[in-house]
Amino acid sequence: GVEPMATGAVADTSELPEPLAKKLADFLEEVYHPDFSKLQTVSQTEVYTRSSNTSLPITKGVADVSASTYELQKFWSESKNWAKHMKIADPMFIKGKKQRIGNGLYQNYAAFALPAGVTARDFTFHELIVTLNDNSVAAICWEEPWKDYPMDTSYFPSYIRGSIIMSGYLAKPLTPNTCEVTYLVQVDPKGWLPAWVVEVVAPDQALNVTRLRDYFKALRKHMPSLRRPKNKVPQQSENTQPPNANIAPAASEPIQKSTSSEPKPPPTSEPRPATPTATPISAPTPLGPRRAGPGPEPRSVASEPTASSGSFSEPDLKLEHTPASPSARMWERMKELKLGETKGEAEEEEEDDD
Repeated sequence: GVEPMATGAVADTSELPEPLAKKLADFLEEVYHPDFSKLQTVSQTEVYTRSSNTSLPITKGVADVSASTYELQKFWSESKNWAKHMKIADPMFIKGKKQRIGNGLYQNYAAFALPAGVTARDFTFHELIVTLNDNSVAAICWEEPWKDYPMDTSYFPSYIRGSIIMSGYLAKPLTPNTCEVTYLVQVDPKGWLPAWVVEVVAPDQALNVTRLRDYFKALRKHMPSLRRPKNKVPQQSENTQPPNANIAPAASEPIQKSTSSEPKPPPTSEPRPATPTATPISAPTPLGPRRAGPGPEPRSVASEPTASSGSFSEPDLKLEHTPASPSARMWERMKELKLGETKGEAEEEEEDDD
């Protein structure tokens, strides 16, 4: 059966305006152009190249991807996760934005890094995602200005504005869950680039299909729902027991009540044991004398008068100073000085009387 169409994709090429239909026809013609020569095979990805009527080569990569056309169509058309998906397919991607402007038509901005010592490039372009009559899916791109992202015209720009002449993917279904994906790219990087950078970057761009294949392979490995056919729920055998079925529950876990329909045994007539009564706590015994050591002799608790005996008296709060204490010696000295002053005054009064 035909997979459902992803949101935003064009279901029939007859719905396309003439300029977009021309872009799509040029892209498909270039994909199947007979003049491509095989450059190399890397990780089961065939890399092709051919020269064009300009000095800019056209590079093509072809690989089988374990994904349906619907999954690939959704992968390319999601605006929210587009930046994340671009980083998966192209490690040179730095940042970007995708905005839908029509049915299957998007306005994009993307910036890409280059080897150290070479200024990064950025691009503004339109992208068209369309489902073909044979259930193939095409996602094609071409240069188009975007006023929200003007060109950096400073003397030392952060990015040099490049031009996408033609670029895009074509996913052709082989099985319900496998597609042959072709990636085609022809870019004018503008400015000056060393020859070795062109030789390194151009073949690496063709390997975007390799990274796309590895992504969906890992996705199917870690998401079992992608490996099972749709609307098929795995059934569990009757004799199959869940793991740890024979392990008794921990003491801290509540024991589940049995829901079996078997009749419960009648209660026994044995008398229930009597509930033990609480033992009263006796009053604390009086403390004995404190341990021997320096200090005054401890008093006996038993001989101390209580308020209930009627002989309770307020404690004496007067401070007494022993002769050995410094305050006592100072107090005695003050008394001597005071007594001397008194004697001197008395002698003076006697002399005055004489």
